Amino acid sequence: MDTSKASLRRSLPAWIALIVAVAVVTFGTVAFVAVRRESERVMWVRLRSVADRFAANSGPGLRARIASIRDAASRPEVAAFLRTGGDSAKVRALLAPLGPDTGLTIAIGIRRGDGKAVLSLDRPLFDRTPDVLASPDSASVSRLFEHHGQPVFENAAPIRSGGAVIGQVVVVRSVLAGPTALRLLNELLGPRGRMMVGNTDGTQWTNLVRPLGPLPLPPGRGSFVEDGESRMVYASQIEGTPLLFAVSMPEAETLAPVQGLLWTLIGLGALVMALGALAGWIVIRRVTKPLVQLTDAAEAIAAGTRASETLEVGGDDEVGRLGEAFIAMSNSVAAARERLELQVAERTAELHLAQAELIQREKMAVLGQLASSVGHELRNPLGVMSNVAYYLNHAVPDLPQKAREHLATLRRQIGIAERIVSDILDFTRVKEPQVERVAVGAFIDDQLQRMTAPPGVRIERSVDAGVPDVMADPFQVGQVLVNVLTNAVQAMEPAGGTVRVKAHGTNGRVRIDVIDQGGGISEAAREKVFEPLFTTKMRGIGLGLSVSRTLARANGGDLLIVRSGPDGTTFRLELPTSRAG
Repeated sequence: MDTSKASLRRSLPAWIALIVAVAVVTFGTVAFVAVRRESERVMWVRLRSVADRFAANSGPGLRARIASIRDAASRPEVAAFLRTGGDSAKVRALLAPLGPDTGLTIAIGIRRGDGKAVLSLDRPLFDRTPDVLASPDSASVSRLFEHHGQPVFENAAPIRSGGAVIGQVVVVRSVLAGPTALRLLNELLGPRGRMMVGNTDGTQWTNLVRPLGPLPLPPGRGSFVEDGESRMVYASQIEGTPLLFAVSMPEAETLAPVQGLLWTLIGLGALVMALGALAGWIVIRRVTKPLVQLTDAAEAIAAGTRASETLEVGGDDEVGRLGEAFIAMSNSVAAARERLELQVAERTAELHLAQAELIQREKMAVLGQLASSVGHELRNPLGVMSNVAYYLNHAVPDLPQKAREHLATLRRQIGIAERIVSDILDFTRVKEPQVERVAVGAFIDDQLQRMTAPPGVRIERSVDAGVPDVMADPFQVGQVLVNVLTNAVQAMEPAGGTVRVKAHGTNGRVRIDVIDQGGGISEAAREKVFEPLFTTKMRGIGLGLSVSRTLARANGGDLLIVRSGPDGTTFRLELPTSRAG
């Protein structure tokens, strides 16, 4: 007998190894994710602390420099020089203290109101560029911009004369990292930490060595790629300026300890899985050896053959053998019974289906005969009515306008009635819908105009904003909605109440719900309400809902009962917003 299939000696060690592997992987994943999150959290805290510290330390120096520039700009000698071209030497002496030679000052000077530089100290001051530089009306710090390949910004204060701004005192400074700042950053973040300065609108950034161009880095956390390396960055705004001070750290630096932990977990996991599989194989081999012999004997008895006389199981093992044999035989009988019951159930289901199809064909045959007879009988009076309406409209020249309007309404309703008759005649062969784009709100309004609610019954209509148009045959789906509304109105007679029509769109379909306040539909009737010739009314032949569902499905939609109870019933007409193919 082939014992290689479904052998416990092979499957149980594999299952044990799999369970151990799942446990190790789960634990390792949870540990890895937790350590990674904690590493990232610690790094964000460090970056934020350093960024906030540098930004706070930069603010006082900038404010002091702005105050000095403002004082110089407020001197009357400066305004007089700009108005009349006065003593430039005296003005230079006033401006000289604004820029001690620290290597960071690019230019000091005065610009006119039109942005033209008219005075420069040691280095020439360039003309004003309004889209990036400081505001001409107040003492301020400009946005960062690039000048001759170097990231710079301006400190400027307005020169006023007679209440009007006639120019600016301007100090252009370079953005570079000093030795003290670099030493402090190295102490806080290590050699791979970077300082950065940029505009709050992201138009220009620098790493204090070279311009980086625009970077979408708002205040707070962010990330960017520099020289192919992903970096974590935290930016803090320098108070009173349009500038951000940021510090960054390579993401790999943050995750380096986590990667080491990952490889450690992988190694430990592999070792644990190997040991688990080995231990499982040793234990299972010792347990399954007698079980294999007992199973062989039991299967032999169940198969109607004698067990092997070489079975080497002593003591109580024979009882175990007999029990296993009876279990095997019981399972064999149970399996045979289940197969028989399954076959009986399948045959019974086939009989029920055949019976249902036979009943349906009989109903359709009766329906076809009835529809043909009624349709031919109705078409004759409808034709007479149509001819009379046409005659009155064209043969009576002095017919009042109101009467002509009524005749037009009569002709439309005759056309609708003829369409209904055609639909009934074609029930067993639904015509191909004449699909067009239909606006839901106007469509519902058109069908409501066809309705005449009895006293005590109100019809309310609501269409959600933004409901898309549907792709359907307006006559066919219009007949569906009218049939459902008619049923809703009849369900509330004679007590009365409100019928609500709601339309909303979802997932490429529009749902039109008709909600009445009638007595509801019983559970038994709900199962058959869409079958032809089934009705619970004293009048009618039970075609309305059957025809309606057929038409709805022919238009790519559906008609179904959403809810029904003592307080009323909700029918839902679903229609597609687009047509496939």
